[in-house]
Parts: sequence; structure tokens; C-alpha cells
Amino acid sequence: MRVGIRQKIVCVLVMLALAGCQDLDRPDGLRLAVNSWPGYGYFAVAGERGLLNEPGTPVLEIVETSSLSDSVRAFKRGQVDMLGGTLAELAAINQFGNRAASAVLVLNRSVGADMIVASDDITRLDQLAGKRLALEPVSANVLVLAAALAESGLQLNQLELLPLPQGEMPAAMTKGRVDAAITYPPISIELEALAGFSRLFDTGQAPDAVIDLLIVADDVINQHPQELASIIRAHDEALRWGKNNPAEVNKLLSKHTGLSVEELVKLSDSIEMLTLDSQAAFWQPTGPLHRLLPVAGRIVQQLNTRAAEGIGIPSQVLNNRFIPNSEAP
Repeated sequence: MRVGIRQKIVCVLVMLALAGCQDLDRPDGLRLAVNSWPGYGYFAVAGERGLLNEPGTPVLEIVETSSLSDSVRAFKRGQVDMLGGTLAELAAINQFGNRAASAVLVLNRSVGADMIVASDDITRLDQLAGKRLALEPVSANVLVLAAALAESGLQLNQLELLPLPQGEMPAAMTKGRVDAAITYPPISIELEALAGFSRLFDTGQAPDAVIDLLIVADDVINQHPQELASIIRAHDEALRWGKNNPAEVNKLLSKHTGLSVEELVKLSDSIEMLTLDSQAAFWQPTGPLHRLLPVAGRIVQQLNTRAAEGIGIPSQVLNNRFIPNSEAP
């Protein structure tokens, strides 16, 4: 992970520790946790463009975290009101936390950016049997794992899983602690650059496996729907502006992701950003969110030894009230 990002993260973690006892459920200001995944960067773009300063739009404080797991922890502690995450984080929050949350917006779909990087002597997914595989637990990594298991026919107990934060994966690979890792940008760029390692599998082979979402505390949805709707509109405006001004938006995204403009350009084909008017199909009862929510719930539960068996995730956690032209839940 780049030094600039690490310095910002240290400050954020201190800030979160100090904020733990504050009442953050206020209509004039909300807090959003995001890690450095490029698909979450358009909230920062909206701020840079002044779209979050419109009348009726609450102050949105963006808290940059080091990982998806850190974003989940901040949410569970009440330090933030919402986060960028996937169905895995949504399942974990509702299965193991005491603060209910729902997904209200599809941010993007990974179509190649999430991946498994493995030692060059591993050339097929089924060769991961008995190998040491690093992953960030209770994160989008487990969705890639589920897709890889389905593709290969492997069973979970055939793998030796090593829970590891994304930032520690490059050192683990070079020191021989693991044979493969499930990763995403910016760490995936570092891993693919390591000698003796290459991409084994990615979400281009399973394009609905990792769908990124805006996950919001249910009390915020219920108490401040207009404020939340204004944040969603601001994000959509930023996204539309970015599509028409790619060079300018990449400069802004680079400030908040630690990726260079050149790296962001290379990644653009593997992260499909979704405007409000292009995502209704995702929310349909037969769409990918409803279809994959049970998959996410099962794999998260299987990887958590403290989980009680049989805990399901109700479809109500997929809240499409802010999505135009989608069916009522």
C-alpha cells in the first residue's frame, strides 16, 4: 500500500477511536466509510465538485479506511452511518452485528478487478486444493472465493485459508507464507507485479459475483430518507460528469485511491460503474442481488466459526426505494 494512503489511514483510525461515543445519527451530517477501491471514489468526486453542498444535501464526511473489514468495524461501532461494501459485508453486518443495515444503491460491478493471484506453478483453480490461500475475511474476497469454488468444483475444506488484511498480502506472498491470494486494487496491482506470481481467476469470469453497494443503517434510511436521497443524487451526478470527463475524473479519483491516473485508466474496463437509470434490473426479484444474497450469507456463515447455523439474510435488506423504475420490494 502506498505511503500516502497509509498516513491518511492512521489519521482516520485515530479519528474513529475518538468518535466512538458520538451520536452520529443527525440530519445535517452523515459519515461514510470507504476503502481505496476505485469504485467508491465518486462520493469524493461529488464533494470535490461541490455537489454535496447543494441546498438540502447534508454534510457528508468521508472516512477513508484501510480495508472493507475496517469499514464494517466502524459501522458496527456506530462511528459511521454508511459504508461502501458488497453483499458479503451486508450479510456480516446483519448476521453478526447489533445494528441493522440495508443496501440502497448499486455503485458498480466488478468485471475483472477482483481476482485470485497465485504462484506461477498453479495454473488451474482445482490446483488450489491443499494450498495456502490468503483472503480478507468477511469481505468481497469471500464472494470471489464462492465463485472460484463454483467454477472449480472444489470444496471449502480442501483449501487452507489464511485470514489476512489486503495490505499484508504482498509481504506474505514474497516470504512464501501463502501460495495464492484473493485481492483487488490497489493491492492487486502490487501482487501481479511480483515475480513468480500471476492472475489465476478474476470476476471477468463471474461478472455478477462482486457487486458494490451503498450500505446504510436502517435508522438513517427511516429517519432521513430525503437527506439520503440527495446524497444518492449527488453521487449519480458525479458519475455522469465523470463519464463525460474521464481525464478530469481520473485526476480526482487518483487523489483518493492512491492509484495513478494510468492505473485507473487500465482498470476502467474491469469496474463497471452504474448510474441510477441503469440498475433497476439488479433489484428485480430474479436479479443478481436477490439471487446472490443467499450465496453471500452462506459463505460468510461458513467462514465464521462463531455463527449459529441456519441464520438467513432476509431479502428486505435489499431496499430499492431510491431506485427509479424498480419493482416494490
